[in-house]
Amino acid sequence: MERNNNTTELRKGKHLTYEEINKMTGSEFVANYIMHDSLIDSVDVQEDGTRVVIIIDFAFWMQNGYRESDPETGAIRVTFNDVSNYDVPEDADWNEISILETSLENGRIKFALMNDMTDDYLEIIIESSSVDVEPEI
Repeated sequence: MERNNNTTELRKGKHLTYEEINKMTGSEFVANYIMHDSLIDSVDVQEDGTRVVIIIDFAFWMQNGYRESDPETGAIRVTFNDVSNYDVPEDADWNEISILETSLENGRIKFALMNDMTDDYLEIIIESSSVDVEPEI
């Protein structure tokens, strides 16, 4: 990931260092991040199902506060903690899966996804107590 003075615009109006983790609720996550046009690189569900980690090729250029000197895209790690409910497509090939939108429905974060190769529609739905967002180095 290209670095810009060791900071990047990960959240509306706030610069984070690469060592910093941005902790928030699900509603804050949906409100503060524009996921449209970002790509899913991988999804990992912890064996006991209490944590889900999604690596995203994130569209920094879509975010409020984006500056032309910032990288257009880069990998971020989104960790859903204390997961109480999730629905992740089994055996999905995450190659060429783009995020259409994220929303909050009944306390659950929903990722609406499109396989850019096949035009198949997919969803990831996660209910968790908190969300961590950090650069994937």
